[in-house]
Amino acid sequence: MAKKKTRRNFSVEERGDLWRRWRKGESLSDIARALQRQPGTIHTYLGEAKAQIEELKKLLATALAANERLAAELKKNSSNSSLPPSSDGPGAVSRGVRESKKPKSERKRGGQKGHRGAHRQLLPLEQVDAFVDLFPSAS
Repeated sequence: MAKKKTRRNFSVEERGDLWRRWRKGESLSDIARALQRQPGTIHTYLGEAKAQIEELKKLLATALAANERLAAELKKNSSNSSLPPSSDGPGAVSRGVRESKKPKSERKRGGQKGHRGAHRQLLPLEQVDAFVDLFPSAS
């Protein structure tokens, strides 16, 4: 019967010590001696950690690409895509609204006080031939 290997996990302190020593450039044998482990255990742990780091890097790249795509979607409006103007948000500026070249006047819009206006004069009653009462039909 083969002897089953028991795998003892590293404590938080041991993992921190392992990574500090590895970043300094110590050999796996020196790290294993300091942690009272076999060099193969250290090698296996580092290999698994590197594989996990690579997997997380790929996952991060995928998430960043999705984030970029969604950010581009948020920037779309009716002026830079085929979306209808009604899909623009409530604060969006309409396509037809343009800034005027001349400065805004102090006066209000429409007819001004003192202006006599332009309208058709009514005929005097002596010149009227007939009066016709027009009422809407009740249907």
